[in-house]
Amino acid sequence: MKTIGDPGANANGDRGAGVIKICGLTRIEDALQASELGVDFLGLVFCRASARSIAPNAAAQLVRAAGAVSARWIGVFVDETADDILRVAEVAGLGGVQLHGRESPDVVERLRREGLLVIKAHRVREPEDVQGLERWTPDVHLLDAYVAGAAGGTGERFDWNLAKGVPTDRRILLAGGLTGSNVAEAIATVRPWGVDVSTGVEAMPGRKDAEKVCRFVAAAREAFARCGERGEGRAR
Repeated sequence: MKTIGDPGANANGDRGAGVIKICGLTRIEDALQASELGVDFLGLVFCRASARSIAPNAAAQLVRAAGAVSARWIGVFVDETADDILRVAEVAGLGGVQLHGRESPDVVERLRREGLLVIKAHRVREPEDVQGLERWTPDVHLLDAYVAGAAGGTGERFDWNLAKGVPTDRRILLAGGLTGSNVAEAIATVRPWGVDVSTGVEAMPGRKDAEKVCRFVAAAREAFARCGERGEGRAR
């Protein structure tokens, strides 16, 4: 499987800008808009319990229809085996995966050896939830809100101050309840490597709102630029 390159740079090779991921895509027009705005990661959900779920063959059609976009396609999985994840990644043409279940450190390592960028998600509600991240060695750790019975995509936020307990040498992709109205505050508080949004830019599950996407990307870019001017931020 093809190696995707240095995860410390965004998809356009710019180390100075924070990474932006739009997740839960199911329509070609939403993917193309995000790509045209320079979004770094485009997320496809392969969890059948999600309202934003997409089948591998449909995802492959979407990726092909989008053509040579500059963004990386990231597949979101929950408690799948490494073999099944690799099979879907091959079919759909993914450049990375995001693991939202109880995947072991061995699964993370296996996927990285196969050349995929690996994002490991952690659900956060108390300080202990951001401790012990060193058990896993993904390219990026994602922090999302803990909601009982849900693996993610709830649109709920957690106390961003808890993220300050993560060592600054860890790449953090911040998720959970982000919108165009609060992403600047979130970036200023956490100073993450990147931000991830799904519910906060939707008209309905699986269908993005073009105006909300534009507003989110603009607000995130401006906030990351301010952090860069002050020399702040996590490992790139």
